[in-house]
Amino acid sequence: MERIVVELKGNLTFCGVDKGEICIEGENGILVETDTKSGLKVWCPIKSIVKKHEIRIEE
Repeated sequence: MERIVVELKGNLTFCGVDKGEICIEGENGILVETDTKSGLKVWCPIKSIVKKHEIRIEE
């Protein structure tokens, strides 16, 4: 399982499980599952990402 921290423009940051890239309305982005129990996911557009930190956790 790969966890990520995604820093966006406007000082907005999300962390969670990396669910991969997805295209919404013709725009590519990264899907971040912020809560695995509820399944809450946040889509972060590639053009808004300032930095992406990958954190590998072995279970």
